[in-house]
Amino acid sequence: ANTALAFARQIYLKAQNDDPSLKIAWPPKAVTFHEMGMTTGTKAEQFDIGKWNAKRLALPSERDQLWALFVLATGARKQDYQQLRWKDVDLIGRTAHFSKPKGHHAAKPRDFTAHLNSIALDCLRELAKKRRTQDPEALVFKPTKGKVATWPWDRVKDNMGPHVLRAVFINISERPELGLSDAVRFAMANHRLPGARRRYVFSPETVAAYDAVGAVLAKALGLEAEEPHSLEPVADREPATVTALHGLQAVG
Repeated sequence: ANTALAFARQIYLKAQNDDPSLKIAWPPKAVTFHEMGMTTGTKAEQFDIGKWNAKRLALPSERDQLWALFVLATGARKQDYQQLRWKDVDLIGRTAHFSKPKGHHAAKPRDFTAHLNSIALDCLRELAKKRRTQDPEALVFKPTKGKVATWPWDRVKDNMGPHVLRAVFINISERPELGLSDAVRFAMANHRLPGARRRYVFSPETVAAYDAVGAVLAKALGLEAEEPHSLEPVADREPATVTALHGLQAVG
């Protein structure tokens, strides 16, 4: 609304310059600008993980506690976690495949695979124990009512919506001490790297990057950090899955 009023004001001032007969002051007295709220970036910069975690643990539902922690640990978008199904989760290979993320369509697919750091993996393991059905098509974050899961917090009041948690995740990945390349950071956020013809989606480098961000979060949350994830093949995994884990995937 503020942007629309500002744009209209510029149009009016130009018209007033061309036609001096327009004497009405802008904005009219009946129009008031609303105070601008904090942007998502500002909220993320001021985000206190300790206070957030205390509120998370106070949520009455353990599912909601795990859900919020999973979003923070993966940087998943709303439509990513809402559409995540158990068939897309590999707890052995430690991956979650988001099949229809933002901007995805048949002619230009943008599906991508995320590595599960220790925090995200523990969340899904706990949720798997509570599954009421073994149907692989079942949603991981099953809605209590309606078609999609409703976020457990009042996002307007608490500034703890998934968009803010995603921004916190991205901010951590940009820390200089982690030394992550632009290609890896953009892959983790499922953003297209400027100037690149192909989108770098999943590689051993992104595995290490997810673990690095997870280690930062584990320290901030007072959790025990693990050793970096090994990429050695697991004996009981299907060869195709091992190939996918070690390979590079890219889409146009």
